Amino acid sequence: MMLIDITAAILSTKVPILLGPMTRYAFWSIASDSRIDFAMLMGLLFLLALGAGPWSLDALLSGDAHDRP
Repeated sequence: MMLIDITAAILSTKVPILLGPMTRYAFWSIASDSRIDFAMLMGLLFLLALGAGPWSLDALLSGDAHDRP
């Protein structure tokens, strides 16, 4: 669900800037404005690929957490 939200946010707010009137700063404007969106997308993809691991609240509540260093 969060992946859909982030993708919709990027497509609805950043792509129109890129496809709008071409100025010298169109790419850099998007690169500057989409830093948080990109960081959230990368963090979400990381968690989807690897999971939260033994430090997660789910692992602690279920008792599956291994000994932490």
